[in-house]
Amino acid sequence: MAGAGVKLFNSGEVLTAAQLNQFIMDQAVTRFPDAASRDLAFGGANQPALSEGRICYLDDSNKIQFYDGVQWQDSDQFVVGDGAITEAKLAAGAVTSSKIASGAVAASNIASGTITNTQISASAAIAYSKLNLGTSIVNADIGASAAIVDTKLATIATSGKVSNSATTATSANTASAIVARDASGDFVANKSTLATIDVATVIETASIVGSAATGTININFNTAPTLYYTSNSTANWTINVRGTNLVTLNNSISTGQVATVTFIATNGSPAYRPTVFQVDGTAVTPKWMGGTAPTTGNANSLDAYTLVVIKTGNAAFTVLASQTRFA
Repeated sequence: MAGAGVKLFNSGEVLTAAQLNQFIMDQAVTRFPDAASRDLAFGGANQPALSEGRICYLDDSNKIQFYDGVQWQDSDQFVVGDGAITEAKLAAGAVTSSKIASGAVAASNIASGTITNTQISASAAIAYSKLNLGTSIVNADIGASAAIVDTKLATIATSGKVSNSATTATSANTASAIVARDASGDFVANKSTLATIDVATVIETASIVGSAATGTININFNTAPTLYYTSNSTANWTINVRGTNLVTLNNSISTGQVATVTFIATNGSPAYRPTVFQVDGTAVTPKWMGGTAPTTGNANSLDAYTLVVIKTGNAAFTVLASQTRFA
């Protein structure tokens, strides 16, 4: 009798027992105190047989059950198949945040690349503690086109975090390099401009050359302002003061600054002396200590010629000179 549907009874028509069982009892929601009482009500003498589709209500558990042809099932076994509910079946705003448990949406359920930076509100205020930044982000996770600006980077304040090999630091006189001390605490620089100098010791560099003074003697103020020739001079010579062989003195000091150099010549007999003085290859006339230029060198002596070069303008110099005999 199961699945008989419904019947319209006409006025005066006789309702038979079969019709009562078929259209009413077989398809009504029957009520029982509990499952045991229900099971005793079917299949016995003068009892209806269990058939698929019967529905009952159990008082003790407040459950509605249905018979699936094999056994009784709770009504909550009516399930919606996977993917059966489409987006069109959901009303706008029907699913609110209160209906989604914290952590219920797993990151693995979000397709890679579907959430972009523009989809995250500027006011999202995602807490730093919510970001897993331990060892989970590796170099490969950052795109080559990320173009992270330096304002987004924290200042490196921990000692040793940047290796010297990762910089251009050097103790040598190298252009555009960061200056670093060598193992002895030294470094080389052509020129340093300091507002205040407070030092314990000043060491000047002298260049000692085993040659005789003759021709043009170049004194490099930036690297060796004192030059000492140890062999007896063989002719009068020219002294030229410059910055280095690559840099002029004019580009080494500013107007109002002074460069002091000394040339020490070894003289035998006869003795010779410098007769021409230059700065950056251009002749200058020194003003001599005592007002008179020396006319000869000192035989069998060391003659020290000290030149105080004062820069008075661009490529303009005043030179103060002196000759001192050491014997």
